[in-house]
Amino acid sequence: MFNLLRRQGLRSFANARNIRLDRPPPSKIIIEYDEAEVDRFIEFADAIEDIFPELMVDGNPEGTVPKKGAFEVSLENGQILFSKLQEDRFPSEDEVLEAIKKSSK
Repeated sequence: MFNLLRRQGLRSFANARNIRLDRPPPSKIIIEYDEAEVDRFIEFADAIEDIFPELMVDGNPEGTVPKKGAFEVSLENGQILFSKLQEDRFPSEDEVLEAIKKSSK
C-alpha cells in the first residue's frame, strides 16, 4: 500500500519541478504527526524532499509529544502551513507544496 500511495503522491507532484519561487524555500519543514500516521509522514517527507532537495523535513521533534490525531505541518519558525487538528482532515500533497511555495514569496 505504501508504494501505491507513493506513486499517487509522486503523480500529484509530477509538475512541481517547474515551480518558480521568488526566494529560496525555508530550510526545514516540521511535521508533528500521530504515531499511527508514520507511513503518511514518510510519504509526505519523501515527496517534499524530492521536489525541494535543499529542504529538510523533520518529524516529531525531539522533546515533544505529538498530539493524538495530529498531522501539523509548519515551518521551522512556527508558521503553520496545515493543521489536521484545525481542519479535521489530512492535507493533500498539493496543498502542502502550494503552502511551501507561498511561504517562499
